Amino acid sequence: HSWRTVFSTWSNDAGMDADLIEAQLDHSIGTKVQAAYDRAKRLERRAEIMEIHEGALLAAMKASRAN
Repeated sequence: HSWRTVFSTWSNDAGMDADLIEAQLDHSIGTKVQAAYDRAKRLERRAEIMEIHEGALLAAMKASRAN
């Protein structure tokens, strides 16, 4: 769960949508009733979060190599 924790912490600190973070981690969102009716995967918005996260990881990797 280490990488999942890093992703969740980073995303929450960056002000990302909490429901999208939970969806990306494949967690249930909302109540059982909400989950029963809302079956949207939000793939485009989740992909945006992953692209931003990828950019942050690549920047950190480049910074560590520069030192």
